[in-house]
Amino acid sequence: MMLFVLVHVLVLMLLLVVLVVLVVLVVLVVLVVLVVLVGLVVLVVLVLLVLLLTATLDGGSTALMGAAIAGSPETVALLLERGANFKMKDMAGRTVVDFAKKAPEERRKATLEALADGGVSGTGCCIM
Repeated sequence: MMLFVLVHVLVLMLLLVVLVVLVVLVVLVVLVVLVVLVGLVVLVVLVLLVLLLTATLDGGSTALMGAAIAGSPETVALLLERGANFKMKDMAGRTVVDFAKKAPEERRKATLEALADGGVSGTGCCIM
């Protein structure tokens, strides 16, 4: 009788250990899946950011050129901080500075200053 109880206790303990191991394995698998998913999300965000910073619109203009001609120094600064290529030219050979010089007059100086602050040369920033 005592042996019977002892065997049952040992079997129950073994089942408990197996259950704990299975739970730990499930948790590890879930963590690995989460890490992979987060990695994929980060990768997708980086690819989209690169596409945004280097993509061209009709006529070869970039988002930076669009922000410059719209007279949006905040957007120009943000795009430059994020690595937008300010050396690109559109199909007509115009640079971001050429676009900024056509920004609305009241925002032109601030836009050219944002370009100059971002390392763009040839802005003639304060000479209008």
